[in-house]
Amino acid sequence: MFGRIRLLATLAGSALVGTGLLAYHPPAHPSKPAAPHSSSQAAGSRSTPPSAPVAATTHGPKTVRHLTAASSHRQNHTIPASISHGSGPSALTAPRPTPTARVSLSSSNSPVASAPFATVPVARSDYGLNVFSYDQQLNASSTVGALQNLGMAFQEFPNDNEWSWTTNTFRYGGTGAVSLDQWGQLLNATGSSGLFIFNYDENPTFSGGGTPADAAQLTQYIVQHNLPIHAIVIGSEEYGSWDYSANLNPSTSASYYAQQAALIAQAIHGVDPAMSVGVVFDPGTDAIGQAWNETVLRATAPYINFVSVHQYPLMSPVSNSQLLTLLPQYIGGAMQYVRSELSANVPPSDRSHIQIWITEFNPYWQPTVQTTEPVYGAAMVESAILWRALGASRVVYWSYDGQAHSPTPSFPVDTTPGTAYALFAIAGDGVAPELPMNQLYPSGLALAAFMHAVAGGGTLSAWAGSTVIAGEVQSGAGYHLFLVNESGASTTIGVNGKNVTLAPASYQELTESGAARLTSAISEASYTKPASTPSYSGVPTISSAPASMYPGETVTVSGSNFGSTRGSGYVAIAENGVSYGAPGNAYTVRVLSWSDTKVSFEVPNGYSGPALTAGSTATVRIGNGSGVVSSPDSISVVAPPTLSVSSISPDPISAGEYVTIYGNQFGSSQGSGYVWISQNGVNWGAPGNAYPVAIKSWTNTAITFLAPTNAYEVDGHWEAAVQGGSDATLEIVTASGAQSSPLSVPVVTQAEPSPTVSGVSVGASNTLTIDGTNFGSEPALSAAGGGGYDQGLLQIADLTTGGNYGYSGNWYGLYVHAWSSTQIVVQFATSPPASGNSLSLRFYEPVNGTPTVVTTHNFTY
Repeated sequence: MFGRIRLLATLAGSALVGTGLLAYHPPAHPSKPAAPHSSSQAAGSRSTPPSAPVAATTHGPKTVRHLTAASSHRQNHTIPASISHGSGPSALTAPRPTPTARVSLSSSNSPVASAPFATVPVARSDYGLNVFSYDQQLNASSTVGALQNLGMAFQEFPNDNEWSWTTNTFRYGGTGAVSLDQWGQLLNATGSSGLFIFNYDENPTFSGGGTPADAAQLTQYIVQHNLPIHAIVIGSEEYGSWDYSANLNPSTSASYYAQQAALIAQAIHGVDPAMSVGVVFDPGTDAIGQAWNETVLRATAPYINFVSVHQYPLMSPVSNSQLLTLLPQYIGGAMQYVRSELSANVPPSDRSHIQIWITEFNPYWQPTVQTTEPVYGAAMVESAILWRALGASRVVYWSYDGQAHSPTPSFPVDTTPGTAYALFAIAGDGVAPELPMNQLYPSGLALAAFMHAVAGGGTLSAWAGSTVIAGEVQSGAGYHLFLVNESGASTTIGVNGKNVTLAPASYQELTESGAARLTSAISEASYTKPASTPSYSGVPTISSAPASMYPGETVTVSGSNFGSTRGSGYVAIAENGVSYGAPGNAYTVRVLSWSDTKVSFEVPNGYSGPALTAGSTATVRIGNGSGVVSSPDSISVVAPPTLSVSSISPDPISAGEYVTIYGNQFGSSQGSGYVWISQNGVNWGAPGNAYPVAIKSWTNTAITFLAPTNAYEVDGHWEAAVQGGSDATLEIVTASGAQSSPLSVPVVTQAEPSPTVSGVSVGASNTLTIDGTNFGSEPALSAAGGGGYDQGLLQIADLTTGGNYGYSGNWYGLYVHAWSSTQIVVQFATSPPASGNSLSLRFYEPVNGTPTVVTTHNFTY
């Protein structure tokens, strides 16, 4: 469903990366299942599928509805280039019935071989489309006819893991365009069979993780209502971290998924033994991907019927010829890797009933101009031939209709006037600039031609030459030969003694007399699985956590395998449908300390996203730097404890004076704690407030702060002052999240006399001592050491040079050493005035919001 995977393939000496990006997919409508055949069980046959070869995958792009893509899956997954065009012996292990060659085929630039590399049964139900619960297009009157014309007889639904099949609603509101029953009707109307994605992390009421009982309920509904749904896959890309915010029980722990999947598969088969059940295969060839497959396959093999693989090979736009040349290498390498993982982790007795289903495929992970051009039709035919010939029992394309796609620097769209574009366009949706609704793009037209050749079912034979991929379909519709020219130049080949010229980077279909066999062979590069699965950090386990927590509290959980250093590790918290901390989440969790056995974090209290809600239950998971995630631990959310405040001095308060609150349990230091003040709709001090509260000291029993005054600037604007004549509300919130009850304090206006200066003396090291009266208390924002500016209270102007010191925005600063009501000691921080210069000492106060000089004193330096 949502996919992000990166493949690394070495092709012709250069690295080519293919990636699947976080994507959102819509589901399609039901249809009648086709009859089973020997190589790949038809989804509608309701029988245990026979042995089939296994496939590999990557994940795909898409646009997300409720979820914003942020994080990406593991990178640098090496996939061997597995099809090397030439005359070497075939190393492929796809089914090989003895071919009945009807024609001969020759080529001046292709070696000659007498037999195809594979001949397999083929049916329309081997090919399908991803469709969506939110897709209004599925309800259009022309859609059934368009899907029938396209000819694929398999659909995967709902491609939204925040949608409930019982209510046809989305977790965050809204009703789906297509309900489960409506999809069943569409399947019947189009003669298709369905694959349903069961989200094991979410139940139908959005109140917890999907359980075996939920899966049994779904299966019972399908059977009781005779819906043409014959397969269920447990989750979509559960090894990935990109869908955390969508799931109520997210976990990329292989052991957790494997345990749940084994129980869910047994529950489904307990209701319907003939239902095909699949598990998620991780196509990553790194240690984590291999560990996932080893864990999942070994635990679930006795109970499953297929592995679900996602493949979006090409990350960057390539030329038309490169597109067709690279696909065979990716497809062959992917299939080879899946087979190797099945062979390494599943005994032959179980392997015989596990098929490889490519449940999401598109050549690109993001649309390019090519997705609307004829070459994409050639790419679709080429992939349809190769996936089946190499042993994939199902190939499900992403996706049916193409939502309009905006260009990006990496993926431009075709801007030629009159040219439409779409997201993986098989059919238009009628929204400009797309094609009219249900009109097929070249990709859809090519697949429709291939499906017409397959008709009621037959056999598919495949060859690969140095520049040509060929597939011959023999069915009740006759003999159809599909020739794909991968090169960027015209290629002429002989078909039954007659020359056929293929245009550059294109495909051509020949029927009856043109049905031919391409006299070439393919070989498969060897791939050797390591003798043992590479080690990786174990699954994180939470062994001890508090029973309750409150917003802002510092919480420590104990366990194992968290990792000795954090790296990319994280704390993930989910509560009331909101997720924090996991890759891709909009909201973060502050991690305070990290070791292999203990992790401390601050409970969300509004610092990122909404605060947790008292009375609810939150789930906490630890993800280590290897991308492995613990099982959830449930912790109750409670209200923060109330702090005890014993007194406040002075009382009442006035703007600009220091105020001390006495009590206990304030904490030994401020940390992220704060004093919050509110008066007449103006707020100071809390996170997000425009005005801060200047804290002078913070101890466990007393906090001293400056009552807000407009006598200094903050972030370039004058601070608002508390106003005399009305009460203000004070509240303390500690670094641990504990808070006091609101305290109402009267505010009075005190007339402050202007400063008077009795004398200025010049001392050593460019210091000045200013004597006088009414200087007030040390200004909290101006007296910090380090040579900072005096924020708007005191300025010294050099009348000789025109330079200014101290006032906010002046080029030169003053370092304040001491400040009392009767004496101030300052030092010129940089470039002091020259001896003998005339200076002017100026005190400022805001008058109606405007800084105004209230006292001046001139002297000679």
